[in-house]
Amino acid sequence: MSQGIVLNYEYIGSHIKDYIEADNLFSTFEVEDIKSIMKFPNLTPDDFNSLLVQSCSVISACELYTCTRNANISINNIQDAISTLK
Repeated sequence: MSQGIVLNYEYIGSHIKDYIEADNLFSTFEVEDIKSIMKFPNLTPDDFNSLLVQSCSVISACELYTCTRNANISINNIQDAISTLK
C-alpha cells in the first residue's frame, strides 16, 4: 500500500509569501493545488501584484482566474485598492 504526498494547503497558504518572494509558486505547485492554497492566505496588494506578474509567463488568464478568485487581499487604503485594480 503506497500513499502519495499529501499537501497541507493551510500551511502552504500561511507561508505563501516565501514562494512569491522566491518566484517559484507556479513551478512548485499544480494549478489545482494553487486553487486550494489560495483559500487560506491574506495577501498584501504587493504580494498579489507580484503573484500576477509571476503568473504571466507560466499559466493562461483562465487558469489564473481559477487560481486567484478565492484570494483574500488586505486593502488598507485607497492606494492599495488602486494598486490592486491596475
